[in-house]
Amino acid sequence: MTSPWAITKAESRGGYVLFLTFGDGTTREVDFKPFFRGGIFQPMLDSVDYFLSYVVDEDSETLVWPNGADIAPDMLHGDYQPAWMEEEQKKRAV
Repeated sequence: MTSPWAITKAESRGGYVLFLTFGDGTTREVDFKPFFRGGIFQPMLDSVDYFLSYVVDEDSETLVWPNGADIAPDMLHGDYQPAWMEEEQKKRAV
């Protein structure tokens, strides 16, 4: 059974923006660039072509890149943020 957050389809909108369709029927345009912070994500930052080499992985229900990088589908659905984003927001609020 597909989870509500599962990415079922992804279409490029140019640059680092993808139009995503989720298991619950929700659609969302997502700019991925803010999600990438070096490390395993550096190849995506270095090359839009590498970014566009993603596949929609049915087992993990999210996008996966050739180097094994992925982003949790619930974050892409918009329900959560990466911990580092939350920390940066807290620092700016102070």
